[in-house]
Amino acid sequence: MYKMTTGVVGVQENVNKPKVISLLEAYPNPFNPSTEIRVGIEKEGTVSLTVYNILGQQVASVVENKILQSGNYSFPFTARTLNSGMYIARLEVHATNGTFIHKTMKMMLVK
Repeated sequence: MYKMTTGVVGVQENVNKPKVISLLEAYPNPFNPSTEIRVGIEKEGTVSLTVYNILGQQVASVVENKILQSGNYSFPFTARTLNSGMYIARLEVHATNGTFIHKTMKMMLVK
């Protein structure tokens, strides 16, 4: 994933840097009782990743206002106390350049 840049000691270049902000399919999906939510962050920013039930009620905060560098991330989500059904993951990114982007994805919990 990372390679050393020649000629300069201690500097790393991320060769897999995302070109857009993305919220990828959770894996596995459907899941029981846990899954990995994968995101790609194009530019440094403040990130929140929240899970809602189908009624729009927040059931979990996976990441809350955390500053992340550009890169690919995977966050575990465990739903042992939740009922079977459809859930929505919502990614919000407030980039340092002032842009705000949000993405949503469906997840199915099957017990």
